[in-house]
Amino acid sequence: EFADVRRAALAFATEVCRRVPDDATVTWWRKDRDPRHVFIDYNQNARDHTIAAAYSVRGNATGTVSTPIRWDEVDPNQHMRHTVYLTYGAEARMAVFAENGIDFTTDGGIGIAPVLFREEAIYRREVPIGARIEVRTEVTKISDDGGRWSMRHEIFRPDGQLAATIDADGAWIDMLERKLAVPPEEIAALMRALVPTES
Repeated sequence: EFADVRRAALAFATEVCRRVPDDATVTWWRKDRDPRHVFIDYNQNARDHTIAAAYSVRGNATGTVSTPIRWDEVDPNQHMRHTVYLTYGAEARMAVFAENGIDFTTDGGIGIAPVLFREEAIYRREVPIGARIEVRTEVTKISDDGGRWSMRHEIFRPDGQLAATIDADGAWIDMLERKLAVPPEEIAALMRALVPTES
């Protein structure tokens, strides 16, 4: 229940402040708190508040995933290395599968996993180090039996400009037999539901 979570957040914040009073505070007004203290804002556990963490799927109509750019992902020109765009497209693809109940684990999963035939990136704008990108993913087509599919990933800079578009064509592979497979109808239906009506 919401009220229980809010009370737990307040209790947690209060206990942290009790244990490390020289390092943490729950004092709401900035003018009243020591700037050297970490402010534990339990008020984020309020109705209509959302907290978005890196790598989490956003609760919006486009289902974007936010992620920060790390040092090891930067090329000598001080912007995101070209291969990293593909990695973030793959991460977003897996997040979309997971968020829609498509489980690939060997211990209880569906016994199939996605495999790519083609992945093409078009780079439009550079992404500087430290920027937080958003990745929008959609299923653009799917075969009648659900065995083949296409996805598009759009990577956006913090200013909202499109940085890259990645188009991927894939299918399903049977994890035991190591050959192409048709997914169970419930998975095909989940994938079909992800195709925008105008596609």
